[in-house]
Amino acid sequence: MPRHVATLILLCMAWACRRETPETPKLPEHAVDPNPPAETLRATICGTTQRADRGDGSGEFLTELAGAATTTAHFLAFGDSGTGEPSQFRVAAAMIQYCQKHTCQFALHTGDIFYPQGIGSTDDPRLKERFEGPYAPLGLPIYLTLGNHDYYPPADPKFAVAYTNVSPSHAWRLPARWYTFLEHGVRFLALDTNQPNDAQEAWARRVLAESRRNGERWVIAFGHHPRLSDSRHGDADGDLARWLDRVLCHRVDLLVSGHDHALEVMKPRCGLHQVVTGGGGAGLYDIKPTDNGAFLAHSFGFVHMETEATSLRAHFLDDAGRELCETAWRKAESAPACGADNLCNGLCPQDPDCATENCGTDGRCNFACTDDRDCDTPDACACDREPLICEVRVPGTTDVCGCDAGCQVAPTACRQDGVCDPGCPAGRDPDCR
Repeated sequence: MPRHVATLILLCMAWACRRETPETPKLPEHAVDPNPPAETLRATICGTTQRADRGDGSGEFLTELAGAATTTAHFLAFGDSGTGEPSQFRVAAAMIQYCQKHTCQFALHTGDIFYPQGIGSTDDPRLKERFEGPYAPLGLPIYLTLGNHDYYPPADPKFAVAYTNVSPSHAWRLPARWYTFLEHGVRFLALDTNQPNDAQEAWARRVLAESRRNGERWVIAFGHHPRLSDSRHGDADGDLARWLDRVLCHRVDLLVSGHDHALEVMKPRCGLHQVVTGGGGAGLYDIKPTDNGAFLAHSFGFVHMETEATSLRAHFLDDAGRELCETAWRKAESAPACGADNLCNGLCPQDPDCATENCGTDGRCNFACTDDRDCDTPDACACDREPLICEVRVPGTTDVCGCDAGCQVAPTACRQDGVCDPGCPAGRDPDCR
């Protein structure tokens, strides 16, 4: 079998399209033939018949992939690359060739920059052999995050940060273990998912609050570990899962990650779209399809993304530059839901998250609370923690915060939706009558 026909498993879920699963050969549930003719693959999974969930719970889909809005950002995303194997250089060459024909303004790297461990000095020869050599010809700034292999001894991440100042191509961009930047109108948060701590969480919340005040329309986070994945490592769990939920849910539009060596699109969860792009060159992992997956490919490759005013488009390409799939999402405009999502929404009198968090004065700012006095700052309303949420003063009650803008405006919540919203002016919510 030719190399470019590596096993490709594409999930065609009921929410995405309505095609029948072939009966032969025997395939995992929800999968289609991994080796269909290219034109069939395109029409069945990745063409105009594909529908992408808006992620706002409305059940509406984006059925036309062609958008009329002006594109504001074009960027690559790849990760799990630094092996020095031919597969790494094939992916790099495919990106260079792709960007010769398409607009590419910068790139994101989702970690595991080097294998089997990261660098222990800024003179490590792998910097030239496995980064400058394959990627400098792109002529793009490459914003990087740290993967677990970049922490393995004798590596020290401080040298990865320091190399930002001495990279001969100036392509290497890693000014800190976690950092933020604005590129072509899009706010990016580079997370260190190896260090899911309070300091990074507090920093992220400040960045996101500032982004909202500035009216930045798109917010994209990228880090090494995915929240959801249908490959070897699977979904995040424990402290990392809870940390990612608190930082990202209903605050960030898209999470781009690696760690699992595959290409994936996961179904949206808690207002968050998720892409896994770990096919940069390290040995591929098996696919383990679940109901969370929308597109899975056991393939080396990368992603090219474009943001528009109201939608974000992603093209998945293999190590020969062939497009495997194209999908798009609309910009979600909805408030968080009332279910268990690690956020206490004061518009939901029965939100379970309002009764399960320690919101007292204990010296720790608990960002899952709507009114933790440890989070107070002189220039902020004590209750105004979440965008679009009318927050409560005391978890488990309907005593809302009068200074919370979400309680004063909230026009989308003051409608007949089966929930009596305490933040609405008297007589405005028909569910309260």
